[in-house]
Amino acid sequence: DGYSKIYAVMVNLAALFYLLLGLLFLNAWMRIYEIGEWQRAITLIAITFGTNLFYYTVVEPGMSHIYSFALIAAFAYFAKRFFMEGKTAQMLILGALLGWIIITRPVNGLVIFALPFIAGSWQNFQAGLKQVFGNSLRLLGAFLLAFSFITIQLAIYKISTGDWMVYAYGNEGFNFLEPHIFDILFSYKKGLFLYTPMYLLSLFGLYFLWKKSRFSFFSVSLFLILVIYVLSSWWQWYYGGSFSSRVFVEYLPFFALLFAFSIQYLQ
Repeated sequence: DGYSKIYAVMVNLAALFYLLLGLLFLNAWMRIYEIGEWQRAITLIAITFGTNLFYYTVVEPGMSHIYSFALIAAFAYFAKRFFMEGKTAQMLILGALLGWIIITRPVNGLVIFALPFIAGSWQNFQAGLKQVFGNSLRLLGAFLLAFSFITIQLAIYKISTGDWMVYAYGNEGFNFLEPHIFDILFSYKKGLFLYTPMYLLSLFGLYFLWKKSRFSFFSVSLFLILVIYVLSSWWQWYYGGSFSSRVFVEYLPFFALLFAFSIQYLQ
């Protein structure tokens, strides 16, 4: 009936499954950057047991964050492969993943702004855009796959309430003129860097990224700044009952990659 013990057990198993799935895609993504095996192992262990990723897998598996983590890790991996190879199958997978990411947690559609960083250079990004918009049939297929996932939620709303769209947050929303950037990062009230310093430690990777690729440095920095700005603009920037700042769990693949760069070059 949705409330029996087996239901709760399956939710816990689902969270463990998506944790492992996310780690597999994250490992594959780091391998493309030629991160060494032991550096990848240290990174995966560190983010699993040294961040709030563990908490949202084990303690609150019913929330969306662990699932979003896996989907964004998969999106980053397939996007990187697409910019390298430009295959139709990869583009269609990206369309499906983007729809899946949005239906899981709409604000995570922000991940599309990570595409310049994932591309690796301005030339690669331009070439990727030409691949996307140069074939209208392929673009339509990716769009339809994305929309098909989003339609699932819209259909459930329609069946349940008679309306295609339901905004469940009432009067709650974003206030982009009053972001709480310092608070969401450093406040004793759930500050990300204060309660989960692994996120802060990973930012040392920006130094090594600066030395390797200025384009990658600026593109990932701007992406993370955008994410922080948007998430800190929610009216309740500490997000209620939260272990550290829970809304950053899904963006851990990017922090993990920066952390991996740090230990790769510090050796």
